[in-house]
Amino acid sequence: MNRVMFTAGGAILVCFGFGIILRPSFYDRVWLHQWDLTEIKWPLGIVFMAIGLLLIWSAQRKKGITSTDGFYICPRCEATYRKGEISEKTCPKCKVNLEELKGFYEKS
Repeated sequence: MNRVMFTAGGAILVCFGFGIILRPSFYDRVWLHQWDLTEIKWPLGIVFMAIGLLLIWSAQRKKGITSTDGFYICPRCEATYRKGEISEKTCPKCKVNLEELKGFYEKS
């Protein structure tokens, strides 16, 4: 859900930045005030677009490995190995049988 919200917020900020660059002056009907951003339209528009693109990028980038499936751990030296890295289920350093990482630290 956060990924969708950050992406949508970033898209809104990018569109707002484009809107400021394309049409820098607008009339506010609620406060009856004319806003003119002509002098600062480029820096302000670029800042809004950069913040929006940063939000989109941070929402869409890949996260680190969060699953413990597919990993072994050595009970003696606590080194972790992927299942594809090793051929036998023994630690290359200690020569001890490896255990599944999932549930290893929950044992009493």
